[in-house]
Parts: sequence; C-alpha cells; structure tokens
Amino acid sequence: MEAVTHRQVSIGIATTRHSPRLSTQLMVEGCIRENGSFPSKRALLEALPRKMEYRTLVTILQYLEASEKIILTEDGSISWIFADNPKLIKLLKRSPVLSKPIRTSPRT
Repeated sequence: MEAVTHRQVSIGIATTRHSPRLSTQLMVEGCIRENGSFPSKRALLEALPRKMEYRTLVTILQYLEASEKIILTEDGSISWIFADNPKLIKLLKRSPVLSKPIRTSPRT
C-alpha cells in the first residue's frame, strides 16, 4: 500500500494541496474577530501573533468567506460579519418575523 502524500502530479506539473492547521485557522479567525476589520491581507498578516505564509492566509480567508464569517471587498479590505455577539443573538431570537415586505408609498 502506498503512503498518501499531499503532493499531486498532473500533466507533468507538480501542484501542492495545502491544508492549514486548525490552530492556525483559529488564530486568524480570532484576530479578525477581535479587530473587526483590516484594510488589506498584508495588514492582517502583519497583525497576527505568529508568522505564516501568504498562501496559507489566503486559504484560510477563502474558508472564512465561504462560511460567511468574513467579507472580502473589491478594494481588498476584510471585515468580520458573523453574528457571534450573545446580546445580538438574543435580540435576533426575540425579533418578530415579517411575513410580507413592508411597502411605503412612493413620493411624488
């Protein structure tokens, strides 16, 4: 039986599949949550308590965006959007659900 490696070869070009460690993912997530936003990926990379490769950061940011915890804007800024504030969660649970959209009369 062959050992499974993280290296794949396709059409003669070696490509590396990268999977960041959970502790690294949690570190990035915590840093963004605490600060709220960053103007760029480079600013986030410099604010992290440990150094990491840029590609690792990009992989983690793709995961956080797919899980709807952050938003990456066109200008490159990063913002935390996940509703994890206990007070906000309580308010959302108590808020009524509207069945029909509220229409306002158009102004003339």
